[in-house]
Amino acid sequence: MEVIGPGRGDLPDRSYMSLHGYINKDQDLDKLVAILDRCDLGYLFSRSEGVPGSVLEFLSRGVPCLISDIPPMRSLTHLPGVVSLPLAQGAAIIGDTLRELLALPDRLRSLKAAAAASNLAGWQEQAQCIGCWCRA
Repeated sequence: MEVIGPGRGDLPDRSYMSLHGYINKDQDLDKLVAILDRCDLGYLFSRSEGVPGSVLEFLSRGVPCLISDIPPMRSLTHLPGVVSLPLAQGAAIIGDTLRELLALPDRLRSLKAAAAASNLAGWQEQAQCIGCWCRA
């Protein structure tokens, strides 16, 4: 399991987790891309943080994502390779869905193919251009 985000001291030490902490995309983009390329499934399940950019990063590398249904993420549920679960269903159904997706190679392959076909390459550069235009 590749974990990007929380500081290494904020999570328990587990043999199955590679803790990377926060990654500065401007300085370590190659490292981030290498980590994403090792993933079989992106998992972004939050009660409040709804930054869909991470989902788009995964999809742009052909990695499907399991996401929560919080309002900022709802705009992504139509994208190929995205599986959305209602947060209200609780941790048990989320865990069951994760295990199911990882245990069913055909389903995961199908989601990966859908994510790869999402044609999101270059989305980050487009977002940066729009951001620069808005700030100008």
